Formats: sequence, structure tokens, C-alpha cells
Amino acid sequence: MNGFDRIGAPDVTPGARGRHDGRRAVFSGTVDGPRGLDRWLECTVACARCARRRGVGPTRLLLSCVPFALVVPWRTHPLLARCPSCARMAWLQVRYPADDPDAAG
Repeated sequence: MNGFDRIGAPDVTPGARGRHDGRRAVFSGTVDGPRGLDRWLECTVACARCARRRGVGPTRLLLSCVPFALVVPWRTHPLLARCPSCARMAWLQVRYPADDPDAAG
């Protein structure tokens, strides 16, 4: 008799939840959407060129300012950077906190 006789066989019934279900729940989700802190710090970016509004996380917003960004405070769209919607250089208006997507129309 060895020391492992008291450990029973695992339950392998078809309806039993396994370890992989928990992993799937933790790591599943949208790939494009912001997560965690990004969701809390999300802002709305309005583009003067394509006339679209989009919710953007801070990481995506900072990446749109690389390699060039210009701020002109007296304009209605004061940030010249790459638009997250059309991916072209345009004048952007950034609003924090993010607007309601239904009101952004």
C-alpha cells in the first residue's frame, strides 16, 4: 500500500466544470476594447476630418500622438494627431470622461 491510496479519482462527469472553463472566463473578452484602468480612464475623441466620435483608452490616445502631435489651445479641435477612426492626421477634440455613446450620434 503506498501513500497515495487515499486520493480519489477526479470527477469526470460530462456536466462537471473543469479548470479550463475558469481560464476561458478570465481570459475571454473583446480584443479591441479597453480593459481595467483603460476603461476607467477612457475619453471621447472627435475628429474634424472624418466627423466621427470614438471612445479611446489612454494607451491608444498616447500612441496616436506618436511620432508627432501639436496642441493649439484656442481651436475647437486643439490636438493635431493621428485619428483613431480614420488613421489620418487630423485635428482632434478630446473629452474626458467619455461621452455616452448614444448621445455621441
